[in-house]
Amino acid sequence: MIKDENPAAGDKQALAETALKLAQMIAIIASGCWVIYTYLSFQRNANELTLKQQELSTKQAEFALNSQRATEETTLQQTKVSLDQARLQLDIQNSQRALRERELNYDIEAKKLDNDLRKQKQASEDLTLRQRSMSRFSTDFALRIKNLPDGRIELTFDPGLKVTSEVGLQMTVIRADIFHGRVVEKMPRSDNKNVSQGSEGARSDGKTVASPSDVTSDSTRAIRICPPPRRSGSTCNGGAVAWSKVGTFGSIYPPGVAALAPNAAAHLQYTLADPEPFERYGPGAGPWKPGERIPIELKFLLYASAEDFVGVSVELLINDAKSDEDVCWYELHGRVADLLASTH
Repeated sequence: MIKDENPAAGDKQALAETALKLAQMIAIIASGCWVIYTYLSFQRNANELTLKQQELSTKQAEFALNSQRATEETTLQQTKVSLDQARLQLDIQNSQRALRERELNYDIEAKKLDNDLRKQKQASEDLTLRQRSMSRFSTDFALRIKNLPDGRIELTFDPGLKVTSEVGLQMTVIRADIFHGRVVEKMPRSDNKNVSQGSEGARSDGKTVASPSDVTSDSTRAIRICPPPRRSGSTCNGGAVAWSKVGTFGSIYPPGVAALAPNAAAHLQYTLADPEPFERYGPGAGPWKPGERIPIELKFLLYASAEDFVGVSVELLINDAKSDEDVCWYELHGRVADLLASTH
């Protein structure tokens, strides 16, 4: 066995090895501490970062919640506003519909009134045109009496016909029947004049155109005097005077008779059926212009006392008797004494 010749050197080497091992151990411990420190530091940072992230996430969630809440509130407000707008629009539409209905009703009423006005205006214009195109005439009947030396009287009848329309007319038929009336019931005398002359006239439809003074009276009684009878039938029966026809005048316009309306043919034939002949183109017959006077003056001779009555019944057919208004009749009568007094 070899012994170490230098014990000191061996101790140094062992010490050095021990120191090296100690240094390695310290280095390992230091490295571990460093690793631990580093790990702990990183973990803390990581935790802090995670905490911050969680806080941020919480804030983001709160912000999102607030945003969603604000959005929902805004949406709700918008919905309310839209609902109010819809209600307002509905009210406006209802109001417009009501106004439109009222406007339509007013328009319908206005059109109806306008239509009625047009109809009335048209009717008025038609009536005016019809009146302007209708032949009309006026009458001024007169009975005049003159005593003759032989005891008879001369009776003059003037119908006083005059065309008053804007258009002329055609006098198709003129017929005048002369009547003599005798008192058949004794009339009491008095200081007052008991008999007054009068006239009565009507169209063929029965409408009166002149009222008669057909009643004589004194202080105690009144006796009805019927006018001379019409050819179409008398409207007064009985009375204090008995009438008898003593003369007839007839005048016709042949072209008008040939063109006579069918509804008047029977009446005309009845009128012409009298034994006395009608004079063709006689006095008054024919066409007449507006404003012209139709000259007819008929004279008759007859015997009559002052207390007797005389009367005339006249029938006129104008314009071929195309309508009822074209067939007219008139009557005139009076007491001879009164007619003599009024003549003088």
